Amino acid sequence: MGKNLINIALFGLGRIGQMHGENLVSHNDFKLKYVFDLDKKLTNRIAKKYCAIGIEDPRVAFKNKEIDAI
Repeated sequence: MGKNLINIALFGLGRIGQMHGENLVSHNDFKLKYVFDLDKKLTNRIAKKYCAIGIEDPRVAFKNKEIDAI
C-alpha cells in the first residue's frame, strides 16, 4: 500500500458512483474514507462493502482536513 495515501470521500452511490468506488479501492494510492448517498440503506451497504465510513451529512467530509478529494 502507498505510503502517502490520498483520502477520498465519494458522494453519489448509483451505478457510476459504485464503479468509481470499485476503482478507488482497487488502487493502492487511494483510501476511500467516506461514502454518502441520499439513500441511507445504500450508503450503509456500500460503506460495508468498501470498508469505508458511511456518513449521513456531507459536511462531515468537507470539515475533515484529512480528505484530499471529494
